[in-house]
Amino acid sequence: MTNTEKHWIYPSLIEPLSTEVRRRRPERHVMERNKSYALTGLAGGILCGFILCLWIKPFFLCTVEDCCLTQRLRAEMKNEISWDNKLHSPSINAVNKKQVLIGVMTAAKFIDNRALAVWQTWAKNINGDVIFFSGEESVSSHDIPLVALPGVTDVYPPQKKSFMMMKYLHDYGIDKYRYFMRVDDDVYVNGDKLDAFLNSLNYSQALYIGQAGTGKKEEVAELSLSPDENFCMGGPGVLVTGETLRRVIPHISYCLQHLLSTHEDIELGRCIRMFAGIPCTWNYEMQVLFYHSYTHATNSHVFPHDLTGSEMDRAITLHPIKVPSVMYHVHNEILIRKKAKLELQKIELKREIMEMDTLLDSPKEGLDKVQASMEQSDFDFLPWVFITSKSQIAHNMFNVKRNHERSWKQILDRALDLAVNQLNENAMSDGRLLDQPEIVYGYRRFHPLSGIQLKLNVKFRCLKFRGKSSKSYISKYIELGAHLSAPEVREVDLKSNAIVHLILPLSGKLKEFKRFLSQFEEVCKGKDSCVLLLVLYKSASYLETITSVSQSLLKHKIRILRVHGTFNRAVALHNGVMAVNDTELVMFVDVDIHLNVDALFRVKTNTRLRSQAYFPIVFNQYDSKLTCGANSCPVDNQTPEDGNFRFFGFGIASMYKADYVSSGGFDLNIRGWGKEDVDLYSKVLKTNTTVFRAADPGIVHIYHPKICDSTLNVEQTVMCVNSKAASFASQHKLAQLYFNSRHKSNLTL
Repeated sequence: MTNTEKHWIYPSLIEPLSTEVRRRRPERHVMERNKSYALTGLAGGILCGFILCLWIKPFFLCTVEDCCLTQRLRAEMKNEISWDNKLHSPSINAVNKKQVLIGVMTAAKFIDNRALAVWQTWAKNINGDVIFFSGEESVSSHDIPLVALPGVTDVYPPQKKSFMMMKYLHDYGIDKYRYFMRVDDDVYVNGDKLDAFLNSLNYSQALYIGQAGTGKKEEVAELSLSPDENFCMGGPGVLVTGETLRRVIPHISYCLQHLLSTHEDIELGRCIRMFAGIPCTWNYEMQVLFYHSYTHATNSHVFPHDLTGSEMDRAITLHPIKVPSVMYHVHNEILIRKKAKLELQKIELKREIMEMDTLLDSPKEGLDKVQASMEQSDFDFLPWVFITSKSQIAHNMFNVKRNHERSWKQILDRALDLAVNQLNENAMSDGRLLDQPEIVYGYRRFHPLSGIQLKLNVKFRCLKFRGKSSKSYISKYIELGAHLSAPEVREVDLKSNAIVHLILPLSGKLKEFKRFLSQFEEVCKGKDSCVLLLVLYKSASYLETITSVSQSLLKHKIRILRVHGTFNRAVALHNGVMAVNDTELVMFVDVDIHLNVDALFRVKTNTRLRSQAYFPIVFNQYDSKLTCGANSCPVDNQTPEDGNFRFFGFGIASMYKADYVSSGGFDLNIRGWGKEDVDLYSKVLKTNTTVFRAADPGIVHIYHPKICDSTLNVEQTVMCVNSKAASFASQHKLAQLYFNSRHKSNLTL
């Protein structure tokens, strides 16, 4: 260094290089100037340091005890364990390992409901194995793989249960599985998507995968997490590799002895970060793959009505699903979508085969031959229904404009969801995202050979995120089709030994009861097929009528229940159901119902235990004096002038007692005419029991005048008046009576 070089350092720190330089002394004003620079630099450094401390202070706010403990843990971790970032060499037989072992954390009170729903749904589709973990002494009345962890209780928070479950997964499966997953019993795991995701990873690495979290804002100070630290949220599920468990499990006891919060997923993440040296995946995509519904966070379950969201197609896990019936619905929806994708592949293959057949000039077979032989006019004259987002207009509807039926609403929602997914396939490269689809107008129809056909003008919200971000709305005209699959033939055994218990509430109407009893004797006499369970409110006047039938019929075919108080159909039917066993079939009837042998057979075949309930659409006779000019008309007369099939009647139904009980049964607080049947029908629809509903010509409601009690509430009065008006005569007959009456009045004038 020479004296001509300039360095902004203290003069006293410069080492002289020669005696000549040592003899030279700087001038006084130069020394003072350098001293001034030094003092200025020192003051500036102190000021910058003070400002920097004020800026970083909020990031390190914690109690002295927490900070010291965290620092001590990190120091002890460094002394206790040393590892490098080299990949663990996979064992020779790694290719023979199963894909994944999933541990489901549950509790004793959830084993036979939530855990059972998991075992009966998605657990069957996992490329690996599923084990359930609960506190010690937990048992299941079903055949599910359950491990009762010794020394572990179901008391919340479940830190020990979580860590001991991970230890069990390690000890049992470290040499048998590539991946390990920790989930709760309120999570749905899509096995196909999980398997595809795992195949894209390197199982020899130490991985810690899930939806990353940093804790709630109000709890940050209590979690002892640095700003750069995170954890995988336990709700949507946590995925690790065997290498991660190898590093962590030897230190499980240490982690349990140094818990810093009450959250087991945070503590598991802290332990993995300390001893495996990896954080949870910082990746936005994990919020989609490991899906947690914040929308329904305050509800008892997720996806209560709508299963058409994009998360159903994209997510590996869905959380939370706290009601077992919803778990079954979600699984059913996943299977339906899987089936649709397979059918689409089948259609594409079929089209390719047809193209090859065209090139080979091969003859058509099966349905293709039928479709090819139909005249073009058969296709052209199938009308389309005009639709908007909320309504439909068709030429053959009595009400020209009305809302979409629930089934068509679901079809349209799925079609829009499919359109959004397909239009967004290249969203990243296009720099825009389409969402919030809304039908401006469109057309729909069902073709008997081609299936569902849709032509829709749809408005989308367009979000541009490349360049200058912006939001706008665009319209696209799209056509969609859901083609029918090939016919499937399945033989069903219709033989049933079930005895139909006809439950008949009765108060008054002795004449009608005699008529009912005569046709009951004809249908059931000599056959071990039905029993009449008579619920009587006024029994004295019926004894002579009942005893007039044969003694064998009275002994084996009729049971009598006596009920006191004011007549209430819901209470009477409920008491009748409670008088039979859970596995016995009941049918709700009225004294004005005519039932033949064929209808009784259909009741047996259309009603299945824990599977299906039958709500037949009954033929409702019009006023016999107007239709056939007599007090009663033959039940076989079922023309539009004789009556109609009353679609909105639900009073006649059959189901097994077990299904009745699971639905919640009748509302016993309903008084007066009507509404109790609609209430039960709505309840059954919400259960896992399928409702089979069809017109049954063998069940006829014989006309009788309706009297609407003035004590009925407004809703019941409206229902009663509408039913009375609909049962009087056909529109054609009413118009004829009206014009005839006007003609007579004109003649009189």
